[in-house]
Amino acid sequence: APESDLQNCAPLAKSLNVDAANTCLSEGNIANEDVGLTAPITGFPGCNPFWGWEARSKPTCATNANVALVQPSGRFTVEDFKISLPIANGTGSTSVTGPA
Repeated sequence: APESDLQNCAPLAKSLNVDAANTCLSEGNIANEDVGLTAPITGFPGCNPFWGWEARSKPTCATNANVALVQPSGRFTVEDFKISLPIANGTGSTSVTGPA
């Protein structure tokens, strides 16, 4: 079936380059913080502390609320799901073989 390998679909094969797509880095900036790719995040990004229903006032931020934006430096790849996302890890690419 073509959905398992899009290059086997004749109309797409002329313009599809999976290798180029999987090594392409984003031209835009991405957040330089944990976004939950390899493990659940411990809090929301930026200054968004948990604010329970019983709290009378919004909690203050423990850290600087400004999230740095950086150029991607690698790829996070999950072959089982054909996912390849730009990441900012400073060390290169990371590959996993299944759900992280």
